[in-house]
Amino acid sequence: MGLVLAGCQGSPAAVSGARVTALPAPAAAASSAPVPSTLGCADHRSGVVAALPGAGAVTVGGVEVPPGRAVGAAWVTDAPVPRPVDVWAALVARYPSTGLWPVLVIGAPSWRTDAVGEPAALAPAEALARAWERTLPAAAEWDDDLRDLAWPYHRAPVGIGRGVVTCAGPLVGAVSTDHDLRLALVPVARPADVAARLAWPVDVAVTRSLLGSWEGRFGAVVVAVGAGTVWLGVERPPPLVDDAYRLAAELFAVDPTLVTADLDSIGALAAELPNRRVWSLTP
Repeated sequence: MGLVLAGCQGSPAAVSGARVTALPAPAAAASSAPVPSTLGCADHRSGVVAALPGAGAVTVGGVEVPPGRAVGAAWVTDAPVPRPVDVWAALVARYPSTGLWPVLVIGAPSWRTDAVGEPAALAPAEALARAWERTLPAAAEWDDDLRDLAWPYHRAPVGIGRGVVTCAGPLVGAVSTDHDLRLALVPVARPADVAARLAWPVDVAVTRSLLGSWEGRFGAVVVAVGAGTVWLGVERPPPLVDDAYRLAAELFAVDPTLVTADLDSIGALAAELPNRRVWSLTP
């Protein structure tokens, strides 16, 4: 089973389990020119305090969803959903009135199913500093060549960068798949709260805060989860490498594995981010 999350520019990512590899760009790629933010991009928020649907087939905001049941703090289909992106997109459009954010699920649900408390609220700068504290001890053991990977951010935490106001296209344009995937419904006020609701990452408070910051600055929201990885669809990616450099450092602080043999520095990661419509993280 695989999932393709296609970008407006560059190569999409093919996902098999939690491994991400590059595929050739499609022959007829969509234009990546930014368009005004009033044309397609939305503020994905909901004021509805939703409850999980009951077991069985359900209708959410007029969208028919195959049978499923509660798994911890989310409702999940029992089996893969035919045409999952179509169902997901319809549920995204109705999210403001339903309060149930849809998430594509790769494999079996991997989040906690026991009750969890509300994580402490952290400002983005505080959350990023904590992420760097978690990353730096490992970096201190690197040799000189490996330490250069994080230059110039290996000695001190990076600050929060600026956001983007122009829209590269609606969220649905970032997601496609040739496979059937399960679908989860998560009752949240904003997509950034999905991680906290599911108590999924190692440091829930940090991840929730930074997801909220990326959502506000770049229109980056959770679209898929599986095997310890989260995929974010991005409506307002940074258009220039200069704008992407600090964002790359933020992503590196949360997931140092983003810098690999293929992307040998934060700068190389930054070069991949302009107009890229999907980010994958293993926090």
